[in-house]
Amino acid sequence: MLSSLGDYIFEIHTTKEFEKDGNISDPQDITGFTFSPEEKNGIQQKAKVTDLQPVHHKAVIELMDGSQHLIDYHLLMEKFNALDDNGDKICTFSSFLDHRKTKKGKWELLVEWNGVGYIPSWEPLSRMKEADPTSCAVYARENKLFGLGSWKWANASRLMHLE
Repeated sequence: MLSSLGDYIFEIHTTKEFEKDGNISDPQDITGFTFSPEEKNGIQQKAKVTDLQPVHHKAVIELMDGSQHLIDYHLLMEKFNALDDNGDKICTFSSFLDHRKTKKGKWELLVEWNGVGYIPSWEPLSRMKEADPTSCAVYARENKLFGLGSWKWANASRLMHLE
């Protein structure tokens, strides 16, 4: 679990450990993996792995605000291999592809999931908002959804920290 987004300069053993601990056949497969770290300055931001530095025993993550940080290999693997309360692997998403309003008036997002073999699926806005409110608010801004029904909570003030 990420304790903060400060310094993540810890010892990572080798690229082989990326393969062994993360069940990754090619360590570069984790590049592009996205996850939500714990809060930074009270705001939860999605992070994306942008580079692996096995020689230096680090991985680089980029937050939604554009800042980059180093993360300890073991903390990254905890996120990559995270399980939910039922023991199932936690799926993370990389982006929202579309949105729609159902006949019952509920909003849904077409979610692009991380990982090989996962196909995009329609998920309730309420569930995605609970999982990652910042990404939902950014999507609302980009798609001019502020003020529409269930999107009212996603106002511009929620995004000031990203500008």
